Amino acid sequence: MAKFKILKTGETDIDSNDIWRFALHSDYPVYKIISQGTETLSTNTAGGALGYYGQSVINHGLGYKPQSFVFADFSSYPSYPGSTQIKVTDVTGWYIFYYNASFLNVFQSIDENNLTLYIEAPEYGKTLTFGYIITLDEWL
Repeated sequence: MAKFKILKTGETDIDSNDIWRFALHSDYPVYKIISQGTETLSTNTAGGALGYYGQSVINHGLGYKPQSFVFADFSSYPSYPGSTQIKVTDVTGWYIFYYNASFLNVFQSIDENNLTLYIEAPEYGKTLTFGYIITLDEWL
């Protein structure tokens, strides 16, 4: 059976057995992206434990819990004294982000049909942009 191989920049040995020399190799599975995008949430709904929240549910409809990667962009919030500004970070489960005047509770979860993004804050109108990638599991 034929093999499909693409070497990384600077590599020249197409017959190498070192997988790290390849950008793509048909003998090894890679993540296949089924869905990706960005979502901006605002704390414009009263309720929740802190006072205001925003939520978005993104349907993937795969019927199983896929691998997902979720990042949040905190660059619009100034860091609190003595800390280093965090610009973009991976968000897994609950994450609390502190900035100079307050904090945001950030949450993401994924189940068999939906990716849920959630933010919560004591203040109305706080916004946060998420980036997400949902991958297809071809082993199932």
